Amino acid sequence: MSRKHSSQPKHPLSERHFRQIVCRERHTTHRMRSVWGVGWRPGDQTSNFIGKLFRPLGSAVMMVQVPYERPDADRPGLGLFGVAAEVDPATATVYYTDLRLHHEFHFVPRPGARGTVLDPTEGEGGNATWVLLGLEVDHVRQRNTERNYRLPAVPQMPVIYFGYASQDHINNAFSETPTLRQLAVGGTEINWSGDSLGGLAAFRSEATHAKEKVFNSWSADVQQAKMREAWDSQVLAPTHEMNTTGLYLIPHELVTSAFRTTRIFEYFGGLVGAHVYNPARKLEGKSIPNPAIEAAQEAGVDLVAELTKIKDSTESGTPEYAEIEQKLIALLPAYRAKCKASEDISDQSLLSDLCSPAQDVQIELPIAKLPEEAQIVEMRQRLRPHISEACTDQDILDAVRNPSQPLVASGLATIQTMRRDVHIPLADSMSFTAEVLGRERMAARFWYDLPAPKPRQPQQKRIEEPAEETDASQTPAVAAAAA
Repeated sequence: MSRKHSSQPKHPLSERHFRQIVCRERHTTHRMRSVWGVGWRPGDQTSNFIGKLFRPLGSAVMMVQVPYERPDADRPGLGLFGVAAEVDPATATVYYTDLRLHHEFHFVPRPGARGTVLDPTEGEGGNATWVLLGLEVDHVRQRNTERNYRLPAVPQMPVIYFGYASQDHINNAFSETPTLRQLAVGGTEINWSGDSLGGLAAFRSEATHAKEKVFNSWSADVQQAKMREAWDSQVLAPTHEMNTTGLYLIPHELVTSAFRTTRIFEYFGGLVGAHVYNPARKLEGKSIPNPAIEAAQEAGVDLVAELTKIKDSTESGTPEYAEIEQKLIALLPAYRAKCKASEDISDQSLLSDLCSPAQDVQIELPIAKLPEEAQIVEMRQRLRPHISEACTDQDILDAVRNPSQPLVASGLATIQTMRRDVHIPLADSMSFTAEVLGRERMAARFWYDLPAPKPRQPQQKRIEEPAEETDASQTPAVAAAAA
C-alpha cells in the first residue's frame, strides 16, 4: 500500500529551512544548544534602518532565537520570540519584556500556516521577512559555533533617548543620577590597584567607586556646576547632525521620570552596519583567449594576411591600407558576438584586440573602471533584495574601492550571538538586570514559557436516549408541557 504524502505548497524559504535546520547534523545541533542569537527589525514593514536610526520606543522588534530541550523529542526546539521595549514612566526604567511574537522555528514554515508555525509567503498573513531573519540568525549561530568563537553572555542594546519639545523643557528635567555623577567626574585620573590580567574584570566597579569618592570630595556648589556641565554636554539639539527627531534629546540614564517627555526613542546607531558578502570580488574583469582569427575566417577574411599587409605597408593613407582598415571595422559586430563582449567594452578597444590575435581579449571591464552610476547598478543586481535596500549608494561605492573587504550595509542591523550556561534554567539565564546589562534603569527578559500542547481527547460516540412515549390522545402543546 503506497504512503500518501500531504501536498503542501513548496516555497524557497521552506526548502532552505528544511536544508539548513531540519537536515543539520546532530552533533552540530548539540553544540549549538548553548548559543542564542538576536536580530532587529524597525517595525515599519521594512527590514532596514536607513534614515530611521531613531525609532519610537516600542516600535522596533527584537528577534530572540533560543534553542531549548524538548523532553518528548529527540531534537531540541528552537524558540523564536519578538520582544519590544516598554517604559515605566514613574521610574524611567526601560524593560525589554513586551512579547509581541512567538513561534517555534524547529517546525518548517509553510504557506498558510498559523499559530506558532510561520508562513513564509509575502503579503497579508505572511511572515517572509521574519522567516528570512530567523534563517540568517540561525546561520550566524552555526557559523560562530563551528569557528569556536568566544562569545559574550550579554547582548548589546539600543541607546534610549528622551525627547523634549524645547530647551526649557529639557532643562526642567535635570536631575541627579549615578550616571550623571560619573560623567561629572569625567576623565579624572583613577589609580587602579589591580596587579594582574585576572583583575581587569573588576576594574569597572573599582573605577565607579573611585569616581564616586572624587565626586563626594567636592563641595555642593562644585558638584552642581560639574553635573550641569556634564548634562549640557549630553543634550542633542534638533540641529545636531545625528538628531533626526526634531526634538531635544537626552540619554534616559540621566532622567528619573518619563512623565514630562514629548517622546521616547531607541537609537540603533551602534547596532547597524552588518558586514555582508562583497560582490566586487567577482567583478574584477574577464579575459578570454582571442577568437579573432576564427571570427575573421567565418566572415571569409584571412586576418593574418590582412594584418601582414598593414605591417608591410609604409604609408597609412593609401587606398589599399584604407580598404583593409574597412574590412577590419566591418568584422567588429561578428567579433563582438563571438567574444560575447560586454556593452561597456568600446569598439576601439575591440578593434585593438582584433589586430592583436595572439593576446587575450578583455570582454568585461573591472567594475572600478565603470562610471559610478554603472557601478551602483551592477552591484545592486548582485545583492539580495533586502540587502540592497539596506545599502546606501555610498556603501556600494566604498565596497567597490575595497573589493577584498566585506560590504558594510549601513542600514542592516548586526546579528548578535551570545552563549549561555545550559545548566542554568532558561528563565534565569535569559533574564538580565540593569547591573548585568551595564545600563542604568534597564532590564530584559528573553525567554517565555511555551504553552504546553493540549492533549487530544478521544472522541466518544454519542449515544442517543430513546424518546419518552407520549399518550397519543395528548395534543402537542400538552405533551410539551408534560415533558
